[in-house]
Amino acid sequence: MAHIDPKSTIGKNVQIDPFTMIHENVEIGEGTWIGPNVTIFPGARIGKNCKIFPGAVIAAFLKISSFKVKSLRLSLEIIRPSENVSL
Repeated sequence: MAHIDPKSTIGKNVQIDPFTMIHENVEIGEGTWIGPNVTIFPGARIGKNCKIFPGAVIAAFLKISSFKVKSLRLSLEIIRPSENVSL
């Protein structure tokens, strides 16, 4: 079973595998796959059709759009909490 905070927004056709923790104010775009044992911290924004592989940890205020998260060696765009992000 996954834990999804009720203050988060999940798009259509999102698959969330077991043992995943989605904290408050997270936005996940449609068609995204979240593998098992993933932790997504408050304020993270994940775009459409992304793949987040098992065991990934997504920190707050990241804009991730249409790519695969497999390891810690990533190039991610850091955004300010006050910016509007459209998924």
